[in-house]
Amino acid sequence: MPNIHDHHLGRPVRALTTRTRALAVDFPGWGAPNYADFLVPILEGAHGVVTSVESHGSNPWTRYTIRFADGTRASGLCLGSDIEFASSLVS
Repeated sequence: MPNIHDHHLGRPVRALTTRTRALAVDFPGWGAPNYADFLVPILEGAHGVVTSVESHGSNPWTRYTIRFADGTRASGLCLGSDIEFASSLVS
């Protein structure tokens, strides 16, 4: 069954806060002994696009996976607290 937020796939976003949550381009996987070396900051203002959407009827939020312009990626980001859509940006 398709997600009701799938229309956001490919939509540009901007990071609202700086957090150490993104996975580096060459992330070796969670089982690697040095996995933490590949967790990099998402800098406030970083631009990216939505690559995946996750929501559940039992949770009041939708979580997004974002690929940022530098090739890093992060999942579990929430609209309004972690990211905003580019259409929400004020010039």
